[in-house]
Amino acid sequence: MAGYRNRMVHFYSMVTEKELYNILQDKLSDIEQFTMEIKKTVLK
Repeated sequence: MAGYRNRMVHFYSMVTEKELYNILQDKLSDIEQFTMEIKKTVLK
C-alpha cells in the first residue's frame, strides 16, 4: 500500500474508480496485518 499511496499522491488524476475498487476488494492484507499489530500492542 505504501507504493500505491505514492501513486495516489503524485498521479491522482490517473487513478480510476475500478482500480480503487479492486484494491479495496483484494489488497488489504497489509492494512489487516497493521491492525493486528496495533491490537497486540494495545491489549498487552
